[in-house]
Amino acid sequence: MQLQILEKAWAYYRGTQNEQGCVLNDTAARRSVQICRDYEPSTGTVWYEGSENIYDCYALPKLGDPSPWNFELYFGDRPKHEINLNVLNPQTNRYNYLHEARCALAFFTTLTEQVKPGIYTHHRHFFWSAIWHIRNRSSQPAKLSDEFKFLPGSGFWVSDFKRGAPHDRRYLQALDDSSITRSANQISAEAPVVKSVASNW
Repeated sequence: MQLQILEKAWAYYRGTQNEQGCVLNDTAARRSVQICRDYEPSTGTVWYEGSENIYDCYALPKLGDPSPWNFELYFGDRPKHEINLNVLNPQTNRYNYLHEARCALAFFTTLTEQVKPGIYTHHRHFFWSAIWHIRNRSSQPAKLSDEFKFLPGSGFWVSDFKRGAPHDRRYLQALDDSSITRSANQISAEAPVVKSVASNW
């Protein structure tokens, strides 16, 4: 199973000149739910798949060998957050171009056994996160052809694997709720964009 426990995403735009203004779009500030399932609702199950291709999602041990078996699961997950390269500033009626953006996603993943319908045992768990923080390489406002650099703090992190279920009751409540709830992608798509606009930068 997998939960999304954090999503932050914003993008800052500038006009080519100061008087063309700037725009800040925060696309995760008003999420109705922070801790939510990350799964594909169309499957009709609470399990995390990570890819539409089943061969990217599951691995089987060599059942002919004596247990315990060692095998690796590969999910092919590629989290992303799409950001426009330019937006129209309604105050100046001029296009503003992407200058800086940050996207931070954090997840909680378990190795879980369904003991019987609606009853689960969580054998292992770990945390992982991905952060992208970019800024235009030039000190001038960005245009479509400009290049961006990663800022300190960008990268991918995976915690140690721990035995058993999580201690945080919020995570357990979300994991053990066997009802089909909205997925992380649905919640993110439904969250309104918080827009801040100025006539200069």
